[in-house]
Amino acid sequence: MKDWNALITFFLVRTQYAGNAGAAARALQNCGFKKMALVDPAFTKKHVDITKFAVGAKALIDKAPVYEDLKKGLKGFKYVIGTSRRRGSYRKNILNLFELPDLLRSLPTPEKTAILFGHEAHGLSNEEFALCQYLIEIPADPANESYNLAQAILLTAFEIFRMKPSLPPTIEEVYPSIPKIEAMHDHLKEGLQAIEFIKNENPEH
Repeated sequence: MKDWNALITFFLVRTQYAGNAGAAARALQNCGFKKMALVDPAFTKKHVDITKFAVGAKALIDKAPVYEDLKKGLKGFKYVIGTSRRRGSYRKNILNLFELPDLLRSLPTPEKTAILFGHEAHGLSNEEFALCQYLIEIPADPANESYNLAQAILLTAFEIFRMKPSLPPTIEEVYPSIPKIEAMHDHLKEGLQAIEFIKNENPEH
């Protein structure tokens, strides 16, 4: 069974507000995730809002690597999943958030996976979308389709958190033949008679 808590890293790309990063860390910790990364953030880890919004999850921010460039941050990752609320020519393989668990289960090997969340106002850029094999969108009211960054991360993390673990491979059941079953019964009857557990005059009963 794949341990997604260890395999998935949540990337916050060009995040503008430290409070969002702090709230995101708390959401990830609530769902058992231990890895996040910051790409070109507009704040430092010492910003007071990180502590304020992270509550007990500041350690997740403290150990998160910070990258100036997304490509450098994704080095070593095999699967990259972006998030988007807009469709366009650069946006391919778009899945509904509810399809994310099935996508993760279908990945052939349990390799490191990155899930990207872009700038609060503009999302991911076309260049950043080009680095993704898949995109996910979170359903919302068309009149208010933009989620807060921390909300989007919480919804995504929870969808993975709640997915059932992969079932073990099906083991083919092997049934004994009738002669073998009868032989087992005869052997059992003889043993029970030998210890006088059953009456010899009516052993079948």
